[in-house]
Amino acid sequence: MRIVYLYLPGRTARIPDLQAGAIPTEFFYGAPELEARGHEVEYIDVHDVPAVNKLRIAAELLFKRRYLPAKVYFPVLLGVKKILPALSGADVVVATAPGIAFSLAIWQWLGVAKIPRAFIAIHCGLFNYPQQGIRRWLSRRLLRQMHTQLFGVGELEAMRKCFQIPSERIQLNCFGVDERFWTPGENESPGGYILAVGNDSRRDYELLIQSARNIDRKIKLLTKRTLPADLPENIEVLHGSWHTREVSDEDLRDLYRGAFCVAVPLTDSIQPSGQSVTLQAMACGTPVILTRTQGLWDNRELQHGKNILFTEAGKVQEFADMAMMLSRDVEMQKKLSKAGREYIMQHGRIGQFADRLEAVCNQVVS
Repeated sequence: MRIVYLYLPGRTARIPDLQAGAIPTEFFYGAPELEARGHEVEYIDVHDVPAVNKLRIAAELLFKRRYLPAKVYFPVLLGVKKILPALSGADVVVATAPGIAFSLAIWQWLGVAKIPRAFIAIHCGLFNYPQQGIRRWLSRRLLRQMHTQLFGVGELEAMRKCFQIPSERIQLNCFGVDERFWTPGENESPGGYILAVGNDSRRDYELLIQSARNIDRKIKLLTKRTLPADLPENIEVLHGSWHTREVSDEDLRDLYRGAFCVAVPLTDSIQPSGQSVTLQAMACGTPVILTRTQGLWDNRELQHGKNILFTEAGKVQEFADMAMMLSRDVEMQKKLSKAGREYIMQHGRIGQFADRLEAVCNQVVS
């Protein structure tokens, strides 16, 4: 089967590192795993193509007036149009971002894209944008041209209700991580700091900063988000992201291994925020304190006190108390470390994500 993956810019530049085993595979969304199974897989970055002024102004106006689907702008529309010839002969196309998926569906609807009748789209965060009126109608129309994959059950229910997508065209496929890369370290002695990682808007770093004033352990915060100037003395800010590579994946793995816990404070939403960081940390055997939100991707197997610790959104003192309790309870750290790794092996591997995606690929071509 020939499968073409479409990515936001930056993925193909990292393929040499991927082939060398220097980086984890999960942010290629199952492509390396499917390639290893004998499928012919092609990796394509979709780059924005600058629009002329009038087109750009028109597109921005359409988006501001909530006509175009979420994350669709003229540069990405033109970028997708540019790579359409490369999709010729593909059995399956996998669009790994909403803007790419909707743009591809628009060109397909207009008869420009000669691609498989239905393609696979990985969607996340559509409800960060208002969904009503023309935008909702157009999104609903375009979503019926794809097989949608979602990372969390919260978004699944909302997508079905809002867009009335047939059940055979939308599936839950919880994210997984590369368990061969994210592994526990050899040093089993408890670490001495709390680690927080992430850049998305759902991270509640205001809560973390307030909590830090009641925590007597060091907190390392890896983010590119803008933070207040007057941070508590026990917060050390590290700058970096997956795209910019100031901190390598090996460096991040060492940070996970050296922490006694990873903190993932979130504001409440149906988006499965914090999923990759939580799973990476658990794979490294590091306990996780996670805000329980409507977007929690696994309400059945993730259990408070068994393999993870949950706190409620917005509860500053509860978060601080949980962190301090864990810092003093070495036996709990060991318990969560072992159970977290076991959870990944049973429920959170990228190979399992690829299994479910492969089943949809077979459905598309049948």
